[in-house]
Amino acid sequence: MNDFEDIIDGIFFGQKVNENAFRKTLNITLSNIAEIRKTPMKQREFEDWG
Repeated sequence: MNDFEDIIDGIFFGQKVNENAFRKTLNITLSNIAEIRKTPMKQREFEDWG
């Protein structure tokens, strides 16, 4: 088992996931975060979860 598989195994408590699908999900998440960072904090809209 390589390091990436060990990390996945630790995250999902022993349940195997498709590595390619997992990497794709991480890349999409990082892309979304990068897009959000383009908007200054004062211009962002936040929902009240309280």
